[in-house]
Amino acid sequence: MGIPDYLATLLKARVSDFIYEVSCKSTYSCMIRDSPQVPWWRDVWCRFIPFSRSALTWRLLLNQLSTEDRLCRAKFHLASRCIVCGVSIESFDHLFIRCLLKAALWEAVFLAFQRRISTDTWSSFFLRSCWFRLAIRSVIWSPPALGWTKVNTNGAALSSPGVGGSGGIFCNCRAFVKGCFVVPLDHVFAFEAELLAASIAINFAWQNGWHRI
Repeated sequence: MGIPDYLATLLKARVSDFIYEVSCKSTYSCMIRDSPQVPWWRDVWCRFIPFSRSALTWRLLLNQLSTEDRLCRAKFHLASRCIVCGVSIESFDHLFIRCLLKAALWEAVFLAFQRRISTDTWSSFFLRSCWFRLAIRSVIWSPPALGWTKVNTNGAALSSPGVGGSGGIFCNCRAFVKGCFVVPLDHVFAFEAELLAASIAINFAWQNGWHRI
């Protein structure tokens, strides 16, 4: 009984004959072939922005962050509660808009800039914001316009959660320091320190009469 030709060919073939050269680029191109291209992708994936920040912003805009409500839908059994207020389920919109702390922060921002934007959903709010493109591109520091004050804030935590701190510095149009603040924090998450720094900066500016920030 003879061996079929196709089987004989397979037996004589080398492993290298079946290896197809696959690269990350070709795999990625195959995956996104039918995906629509959004008009703001160049504002997110910019060489002036660290990759980690671009990746986070990209996932944020596409609603792909691993919030607890999404994990529950993926059959991960969690007792989903917001780590800030401890009342509502941790969803995407609650995490960035509807939580009591976040709502108070946005109210302070709206009051300071005398402008209100619809907060129906986080994605629509973020894309409608007049400062979206400016926030993405403000990577290289420059002094503000005449009569304005620029504030730069930051917050960090040693672990998640852990000991951290918030701080900010105010500069005028000649790049002279007008004021600054530092607040030590105990047992916080990094994003909480960042939000607190922004909130303190707004109150600090208002108390000192710096309404054009």
